[in-house]
Amino acid sequence: MRAQRRVWLGAILYYLLTARPPFVGETMETTLAQVLEHEPVSPRLLNASVPRDLETICLKCWRRNRHGAMATAQAVADELGRFLEKKPILARPVGLAGKAGRWCRRKPALATAMGAVVLVAALGFVGVLTYWQRAEKQRRIAEASELFARQNAYARTWTSRKRRLSGANWEHRSLA
Repeated sequence: MRAQRRVWLGAILYYLLTARPPFVGETMETTLAQVLEHEPVSPRLLNASVPRDLETICLKCWRRNRHGAMATAQAVADELGRFLEKKPILARPVGLAGKAGRWCRRKPALATAMGAVVLVAALGFVGVLTYWQRAEKQRRIAEASELFARQNAYARTWTSRKRRLSGANWEHRSLA
């Protein structure tokens, strides 16, 4: 019963802020399905002049689980009182992680598929990076081997020239 009061207060507050109900369907069944499956559109998207704290209070009334939701109608009234007195509210906006978690609970098949795609992409990236590093290491080894071979060839060339020069029969000519 407390949750119903809290949701009713949230619906009334939403209507006061946006001049429209939180969910609109062609039939009662479609409206109820929207209530069960979706979150209401952010009041600030419909009315940019809505203060962020007031939007937070309104959306906290719609939370379905106990974690993060307003516990009672009195808690909603207390938060509204703090807002009117320009004191900090206790409710905090739902962060990106919280929004993502709620979306994953609402659409588990799509979330699983997207998670699998992200996982495959991440593994592919790691694989490409690993092979790139191996290729880079092999390139450095090949360059070092080539340099070593050139140095050895250079040394052999000078050694053979030195042997030829030392074995040559030089005539000593006098400058007379």
